[in-house]
Amino acid sequence: MLCGLPGVSSACSCITNDFQTNFERKQVVLIGRVVRQLPNGNQTVKVELDSVQRLKGDGPIPTHVFNGDSNDTCAYHFTDGEKYIVLTDSAMTTHLCFGNAPLKRTSDQDLTKIIEWARKQRQAKQ
Repeated sequence: MLCGLPGVSSACSCITNDFQTNFERKQVVLIGRVVRQLPNGNQTVKVELDSVQRLKGDGPIPTHVFNGDSNDTCAYHFTDGEKYIVLTDSAMTTHLCFGNAPLKRTSDQDLTKIIEWARKQRQAKQ
């Protein structure tokens, strides 16, 4: 089975789920490196991604996701230059409670297991 990914604590109240549950509930799951974060108006930030690998979802490979700004206690706190697993809704919006996780604390072996598990999930749905 899958191992847990490390999370981040905050004042936001999230129901803690394992990765499998978060994966099943979200429309898009990606692995990507954060290039930069730009204010997008309406209290959101456009998080630009590079080296994106889609684990779940259809359509073109996304180059960005939307996140709350620094005033939003439920915004996920990305760091430019770091690689993450990012879970979003169909509007490519993410949130602290969605289950995003930095991959610097995930071993290559665990990441390979996650990618393989995601591939099997996609095949099972086809």
